[in-house]
Amino acid sequence: MYSGPALMALTELFAEILKAQEPLAPYTALQVGGRAQFFAEPRSEEELGQLIACCYEEKMPLRVLAAGTNVLIRDEGVGGVVCRLSAPAFQFVTIDGHRVRAGAAVSLTQLIAEVCRHCLAGLESLIGTPGTVGGALFCSLGSPGSTFMNGVDRIEFYDHQGQRCSVSRDDWDALLAEHLPPVVLAVEFMLEADDAESILRRLRRAWISRHGRQPFFFQRTARMFQEPRGLSLEQLFEQAGIRHYRAGNVAVSERDPNFVVVQPGATAREVLLFIEQLRHRVYEHTGHTLRLEPSVW
Repeated sequence: MYSGPALMALTELFAEILKAQEPLAPYTALQVGGRAQFFAEPRSEEELGQLIACCYEEKMPLRVLAAGTNVLIRDEGVGGVVCRLSAPAFQFVTIDGHRVRAGAAVSLTQLIAEVCRHCLAGLESLIGTPGTVGGALFCSLGSPGSTFMNGVDRIEFYDHQGQRCSVSRDDWDALLAEHLPPVVLAVEFMLEADDAESILRRLRRAWISRHGRQPFFFQRTARMFQEPRGLSLEQLFEQAGIRHYRAGNVAVSERDPNFVVVQPGATAREVLLFIEQLRHRVYEHTGHTLRLEPSVW
């Protein structure tokens, strides 16, 4: 954990939005993990920029927690500042013709509902996908050529020094490779118009397909691995004999093997050990190395 003059500057400047030793488990899909040394919920873009600049100047680590569907927090907790964009300033959707601008904290469900209501197509297949617009950029949805990224035009963000910037979709990957992770403010999309009936028909198909496989909404669950290119994760699990694997409080989902289901009382350590067991078995039996989908803090 971090201490010294940096903490004094941080706590004095941001006393109104800063909490010490905040439990992070309730903010995540798996509901496991420790506490944040400091937890901040900025009320405006300006306040967020000031917080980022302060953390940079004081050499204080800062992480952004989105919907918590793509992160696994260790039991030991997280040092530095964990920032959550929960204010209305980060939860807007504006539509002007084919151009859509969505705040980083807008849920994918909300975004899809808004664009479909305006007869704009391209994102229907993502219906039912958990997470936020900003968070989507840092997981497999943000990969070049994905359905999500195909609709993206520009991305607005603060860099690690608190400077406001924007880049095109084509420059986003290069940015991630060269800099510390930026803090996304908003994403602009360019979508095509279509008739309401066609959009609704695709929405229904996607909804039925997704919810026929995803774990039940009341379960503590999260997607664990990136789908191997050209391969079926379910087939790999079958070959490795772990399609219905369970250990203690953690199990492979009966509905979709790419999800783990966590029982109350589980720890992050249990989940991490379970994941490594799955990866080891798959590699041992098939020779394929599975890549993790969530970030581990």
